[in-house]
Amino acid sequence: MKNYIKYILLIVCVLTATACQKYVDIKKSGSQSFIETTKDCQLILDNYDLFNINYPIDGEIAADDYYLDDNRYNSDAITLEDKALYTWQPNAIRAASTQWVASYNKIYHCNLVLEALEKIKDTDQPAVINNLQGSALFLRAYALWPLAQVYIKPYGAATMQEPGLPIHKRSDINDVPGRGTVKETYDAIVDDLTRAAGLLNNTSSISSRPNKAAALAHARPRLFVDGRLSQCLIRCRCSAEAQKRPA
Repeated sequence: MKNYIKYILLIVCVLTATACQKYVDIKKSGSQSFIETTKDCQLILDNYDLFNINYPIDGEIAADDYYLDDNRYNSDAITLEDKALYTWQPNAIRAASTQWVASYNKIYHCNLVLEALEKIKDTDQPAVINNLQGSALFLRAYALWPLAQVYIKPYGAATMQEPGLPIHKRSDINDVPGRGTVKETYDAIVDDLTRAAGLLNNTSSISSRPNKAAALAHARPRLFVDGRLSQCLIRCRCSAEAQKRPA
């Protein structure tokens, strides 16, 4: 009887060990198993539902460039959370973290593409690789900017060392970069946009894809925010010139 129990325990241990090994061997993301070519990278970056919707809207809800009349404000169409944000209530906060998670999901996929491109950069034309890298950098900055407007303090001399956003530059889900500072957050945004502008084509064949003019234009308000006005003016001129030139 004792030997029988030992055999049962041995079988259970073997099965458990095998299951654990299979679990840890699972890829971090299903997307990773498909990124083998530049076409795969482009397909990820062309995911409209991933990169073109679901950005943080709470800053716009709390903005003063529109108003709701009493009937609209008191209707069931406006949630209690939205009402609290609209009226700047001190306790206004979302119960769900959808906007935060959606933005970092975009950043995660940008990092996946950038890492994949490093591995396959010799398999296609440099112009193709550059444009894809520039697109991923642009979209990573584009996802970080609205988060900065909602979740950290405004950029300024008195706030530069205040807590900023986590700056994820790796796809490893176990990577925990910490919050950093306000200055580091804006530096990361401007750095990605500057690098993107140097890699992207002047124009896009599809309107939802980034290009050099968009990267330069997108960098302007970021540079204006942190006081780099001379660089801001340069980006304005370069953006206008890029729109005139062919790809």
